[in-house]
Amino acid sequence: LDFVAKHSPEHLLVHCAAGVSRSSATAYVVACTMKPATEAITMLNPMLHMPNERIVQYGTEILGNTDIWREYQKAFGDELFADLMGL
Repeated sequence: LDFVAKHSPEHLLVHCAAGVSRSSATAYVVACTMKPATEAITMLNPMLHMPNERIVQYGTEILGNTDIWREYQKAFGDELFADLMGL
């Protein structure tokens, strides 16, 4: 996230080997630094992406924004994990 803060995030490409889990989670967390989680989550397509849960959890903790996790759960998860995190 420090890298994003130092560079132009609107032209940032996030990728990993498969481009499904880690990259989509990282892109979502990065987008949450620029816009509300309710808007950021819309850039992901549940038919194409399955954001890595742990990366989203880290992003939620690092940014101190529980909306990140809440919106992820609405779109991709189940309420069990939200209960475990106390959200």
